Amino acid sequence: MKSHKKVKLVVLLAVAIAAAATVIIFSKKRSIMVTNIDNNNQCLRTDGNNLIKPSGDRILLKGINLGGWLVQESWMCPINKEDKGWGAWDTREIFQKRGFSEEQILKLMETYETNWIKKEDLDNIKLLGLNCVRVPFWYGNFQKDDKGTYYFENDINKNPGFQRLDWIIDECGKRGIYVILDMHGAPGFQNNDHSSGKSKSSKLFDDTDEGKYYRELTVELWQRIAKRYKDNPVVAAYDLLNEPMNGFEGGNKNDSILWKFYDVLYKAIREVDPNHIITMEGIWEIYNLPKPQSYNWSNVLYQTHNYNWKKEEIDQKIKDVEKRLDWDVPIYVGEFQSEGIWDYALDSYNKNNISWTTWTYKGVKSTLTGWFLYKSLVTPLVNPETDSYDVILQKWSNVSTKEKGFKKDEFLAEKLKEYSLQIN
Repeated sequence: MKSHKKVKLVVLLAVAIAAAATVIIFSKKRSIMVTNIDNNNQCLRTDGNNLIKPSGDRILLKGINLGGWLVQESWMCPINKEDKGWGAWDTREIFQKRGFSEEQILKLMETYETNWIKKEDLDNIKLLGLNCVRVPFWYGNFQKDDKGTYYFENDINKNPGFQRLDWIIDECGKRGIYVILDMHGAPGFQNNDHSSGKSKSSKLFDDTDEGKYYRELTVELWQRIAKRYKDNPVVAAYDLLNEPMNGFEGGNKNDSILWKFYDVLYKAIREVDPNHIITMEGIWEIYNLPKPQSYNWSNVLYQTHNYNWKKEEIDQKIKDVEKRLDWDVPIYVGEFQSEGIWDYALDSYNKNNISWTTWTYKGVKSTLTGWFLYKSLVTPLVNPETDSYDVILQKWSNVSTKEKGFKKDEFLAEKLKEYSLQIN
């Protein structure tokens, strides 16, 4: 019996060694995959048109957005208000007008956020082979008003915004998933879309004392974020402003004004964090961004969002990128949906060295197909104007992905897994 046990042990050891060797070889072949994130304070960086790991291997970020988690959008979140009109700012404002205390408002939002995205959701993302999540947030996660007043200023570790970012970064790091921190809603609002927190309310770029004040608040918030995470290798990039100037009409959309503020934000972050990648969005095309060398920007990732459903539209965006290869900047599609042409879109991005994160992990209400990995049409909706505090608390306690009604889009899951594992 002992000799048989020895033989069995030797065989098991040999299998284990062979498996380990296979993993090493597999990882080298698939250098674009994340196998682990070493906590050695070394961050991802750019090199020409590539994203590079501390090991020196090239990497493509392939992932998904956690939309609707830290900044609710009424069209896809459990809130019974005007689709694409009512924003996170409106919800907080009505809670305050109804006389809910600060403690009650924080409790409601904590209940929603701790249930909307849980550890098992990150496990689901990892099982698909995805290596990145983009995390949209807004200034209201950190600040209680439009005057830059932080929650728990005297003990910032209790601040709900930082608590949420700390949690997602820690949990993603355990799973080998990178995190892109996305300023979806800046103080003063960077676009006129509801996704920034308040529809048709952008003042961030105004040439007024008010606009200047909001820009100062945005700089200060980004510096706080960068100081907190400057040595954290799980953070892949700082996404300065989501869809800036989206919804602006005519000459109000001025790329050069945006570039100047990008430069202000870039320099402010570099004062406290010289290492992390900074990603800047051109809305809606790459040519809405400047040649990075003209501003002396380095270690930057250029981003676009692609809500196009035709192959020729994707081809044109890739041609626009190819024309600017001498800019020596990697490209990232931070949001997209490709119903009907998922294979073409994902294959095109992979083969052209373009990182990507789909929109989005989960949603409710909407009957649109292909937008959510998990969707529910039966999740109870909150009316923030009429539902009692206890009713809102109860409803938002039941929004986790495991709740009845949430169904996985098996087709989308299959495509994301296939192209997350694709070798290029």
